[in-house]
Amino acid sequence: MLSVGNFFGHLHTSTKELSSDVLDKTTELVFSFRDGVESICWVTNDKDVFKSVAGEVPDIVYNANTERYAVDLDSIGTSQVRMYVFNNDIEDGISGYGYYMSSTGNIVEKKVYKVTDADEPILIDRYDVNGVLISKNEKELIADKGEWFGDKSLVDDINEIRLKAFHDHEKIFGVAYTKKEEKNQSYIRVFS
Repeated sequence: MLSVGNFFGHLHTSTKELSSDVLDKTTELVFSFRDGVESICWVTNDKDVFKSVAGEVPDIVYNANTERYAVDLDSIGTSQVRMYVFNNDIEDGISGYGYYMSSTGNIVEKKVYKVTDADEPILIDRYDVNGVLISKNEKELIADKGEWFGDKSLVDDINEIRLKAFHDHEKIFGVAYTKKEEKNQSYIRVFS
C-alpha cells in the first residue's frame, strides 16, 4: 500500500516499531520538536486501529466525529499522553482538540485549536481539568523548512522520499511546516 506510513515510517524510531497493517492505515505523520526533544504524532482515520496503537482512549476522543485521530507515540506510557482529534467540518472556527491524559487515563488538560483563515496562525486555547482557561490564543505560525528546529537531515530525507514516491509511483505527499510563536517548538506535517 502507498500510505504515508509505508513511505515515511522508517524516519522515526517510534514508527519503525509499528506493524505493516498499522502503517497501511497511517494518513499523516507529524514530526515534532519541543524544547530540544523530537517526537512523532501518528495520525489515522480508523478509530479501532487508533485504539490498538494508543491503548486507553477516553470516550471524548474515541467517539469524536472525525477522520483524523492522532497520538504522540512517544507520549504513550508516560504521565502525559497526548491525543488529538480534528473536526471534519470546521464549526465556529474550531479545527480540533488536543487532550493530555495522565498515566491513569484521566484528562488533565484540553487544547482547542482555532482557525480564522488559511494564511493566519492557528490559535490555541488551553484549559485545565476543571475547564479553567490556562492560556488563550497561543499562536502556531506557518513556517518554512528552515524553521524546523530539529535534526535538519530530516527535512532532506522527507524531500527525497517525496520525490522518489512521485517519480516511482506517481504518489504525491504534502508537507507543511509550523512553529509556535512563543515556544521552542516546531512541526513537520507529512500527509497524502
